Amino acid sequence: AAGLRFAQKQAVAKRRNVCVGVTTSTVTFNYASAAGAGAACDTPLAGPGGESPFVVAVEPRGVGVVTLSPVATFSFSALGRPSAGQSFTVTGDGTVTITVESETGHVRS
Repeated sequence: AAGLRFAQKQAVAKRRNVCVGVTTSTVTFNYASAAGAGAACDTPLAGPGGESPFVVAVEPRGVGVVTLSPVATFSFSALGRPSAGQSFTVTGDGTVTITVESETGHVRS
């Protein structure tokens, strides 16, 4: 959830689209180097610690297999609004749902 919150805040701060790619084991982040609603996400987003590209990997931490679903791609606009509302499930020792609200982009878990 923290990575998604960071991506939304970076979209607003940079005034650029930020794209999010979700697989069963990682979440990746890119942003548009050009302004505009239709601009493509062509540049890796640096993480909060300066790491680039910013990739969040699902870590089992002693619970066996941890998966993230569904696989999806979406973006946050320069206003922080997502291209579509999202709901992701992290499954491992238990289940956690991460939701991105469709109108505001608010991320909650």
